[in-house]
Amino acid sequence: MKQIFILLLLSILIFSCGTDKDKEEYTTSDKDIIVTPTTLQYSTVYIGNSEIQEVTIKNIGNTSIKITKLEILYNLKNNSEQPQKNEFTVIDSLKLPFIVQSNDKIILKIKYTPTVAAKYDEIVLKIYNSASKTPIFVDIFVSDLKPQISVTPNTVLFSNIPVGSEVEADILIKNIGTANLIIEKDSLILSASDSVSLAPFENSAINNNTNTEKIIVCADGAEENNCKRTFKFKVKYKPESENQRSGSLKIKSNSFTGDVNIPIITSSSECVLSLYPQDDIINLGNRKINEIYSKIMVFKNNGQSNCNLDNIKLTLNQDNVFELTELPDFPKVLTPSERVNFKLNFTPTAEQAYTGKLLITGSDSNWENGQKEFQLSGNGIDKVGSTIAVCDLEYFEVEPGIDNENTPVNSIIILDGSSSYDINGGNLTFMWNKISGPEGSTAIPQTSTQAKSKYFVDITGSHKLKLTVTNDNGETDSCEVEAIGLSSNSLHMELFWDQPNDVNLHLRSPDGDDNSWFTNKDCYYSNCTTGASGVGIPCQDQETCTAMSAGICQDGACTGGEVHNPEGLEWGQPGREDNPRLDRYDMSGTGPEIINLQTPWDTGEQFYTVGVDFYQKNSEVINASVRIYCNGDIQYSGTANLEDTKWWWYVANVKWIGDGQDGTCGVTPINHVQNHNP
Repeated sequence: MKQIFILLLLSILIFSCGTDKDKEEYTTSDKDIIVTPTTLQYSTVYIGNSEIQEVTIKNIGNTSIKITKLEILYNLKNNSEQPQKNEFTVIDSLKLPFIVQSNDKIILKIKYTPTVAAKYDEIVLKIYNSASKTPIFVDIFVSDLKPQISVTPNTVLFSNIPVGSEVEADILIKNIGTANLIIEKDSLILSASDSVSLAPFENSAINNNTNTEKIIVCADGAEENNCKRTFKFKVKYKPESENQRSGSLKIKSNSFTGDVNIPIITSSSECVLSLYPQDDIINLGNRKINEIYSKIMVFKNNGQSNCNLDNIKLTLNQDNVFELTELPDFPKVLTPSERVNFKLNFTPTAEQAYTGKLLITGSDSNWENGQKEFQLSGNGIDKVGSTIAVCDLEYFEVEPGIDNENTPVNSIIILDGSSSYDINGGNLTFMWNKISGPEGSTAIPQTSTQAKSKYFVDITGSHKLKLTVTNDNGETDSCEVEAIGLSSNSLHMELFWDQPNDVNLHLRSPDGDDNSWFTNKDCYYSNCTTGASGVGIPCQDQETCTAMSAGICQDGACTGGEVHNPEGLEWGQPGREDNPRLDRYDMSGTGPEIINLQTPWDTGEQFYTVGVDFYQKNSEVINASVRIYCNGDIQYSGTANLEDTKWWWYVANVKWIGDGQDGTCGVTPINHVQNHNP
């Protein structure tokens, strides 16, 4: 009987201990548990990559706390693609439920691995625990993933191709966004004469207007195996007559910047008239009723003989809402490369869509009956909360990459969105983005969140920029502008490369030899006059000098930059502009570098030589690219692999025939790479 009593007493004691322990876990206060942080903000994480954030659960009470459940919930925005369930995971060896002892802490690791470009309204981590009656919430924020297409070049130019000959131009597509870029079947739309065609894709059949496979281009920085890093195809041109010219190529994709339209220009000895923007349909956008919106239109002669521009007029003008102003006197003769501007005004009078037609007559033989027609469209709006984006551009064509105090042409353009407005008079925020630029361009808008932004046209070709304005209600509108980098120098050379390194462009004098490199018969960073010195570059604020790495803005000019040889080189006749200039020295670690020569002399049997040296290696093998232009037309484009310090690339020889700017050039590629300097 005594033994039975003792066993019964022990059982009661054991049961009591177990009950007290369970009670201890559940009698804590919500003040005893601290979760930090209460907000997780993930940076831009590319599809296929991951980022881990930590959440600390701390017990500051006197009793243990049980974590019973962890749950991650999310709500998607409208039309957002459904992600996989394992995009957000808690990676930890702890098994639920687990205990956080008194004055102890547990660290949870939350892993985010995006699988699609999903957009979230809300993401929350719920922590169910014994210390609080309701779960503890941790808000999670992620950046929206957006694909963004970049196309190089922005314009395809075929110059002086003889009838019956065939040439090709490469089109390179990159994805500079944060989600996969998708180009669906039949998304390349070619509108051109029969002399222009598309060459086959890699491993895929393609004819003039159709492609058969979906192309996926990875976001830059993504780690995926089922997509391309870049996508390249070719445009072919085989004229059967002198009149088979021009056209355009539209590339449709899921890029948030919309479709890309690439003009195809085939300049010849004849007159070639081109209108910018190049689209056959000129869209004036959504505009407020009874307010005038003006769009600057540019006509340019892309041929090599004079063009007659006979008339510009409206042949259809619904409700008289379209108007032409600042027209030139007709007939207007445009010399090669000359351009003329006029304004197209749009003043909607009602809340509706409007159409019109613009008719141009001139001597372009590619136009049927000497006429070219453009469709006009625009919408009048008068609704609450509407935002209107208006883009203006100070210049259309500028000298690429000139930051030399001795050259009067300024390469900085002003992107002006100050005419944008909200119909109700509300506040607007601004965002300038670069949509695309020539390969090698590293320029970006300098003050991207202001109504007016500066942009440095750093390299030859088309630079497209987009303004997005947003009102207080989150409603947006966008507009685009295009700036053309076009050198006025007789010889223009550009160097750029694909990874941050120290690489230099060289131009050797015609009377030099292989012993002349790195002397005063060689224009390079150490002796050639360069605007990067900062001396005398006009400035109104520090941003200009910072953008050019040109010292401090003081008394209206950049000062304090490094000057290697402020006097420059003297190669030809005194008083003549026949000396080379290093007009842009590497600012970004990947170029571009630019050498110009305004008035070359006739080299006879001699020649200028272009070279590149890999001065100092900071990363792996680089791909360096050089382009050579004569009188504004590209004559050479090539790329070489440079593997180590002091590797040298003999690029090309350039002969100049004739006197100065009235002459022409001949470029002979060398393309020899050696593992030491000359």
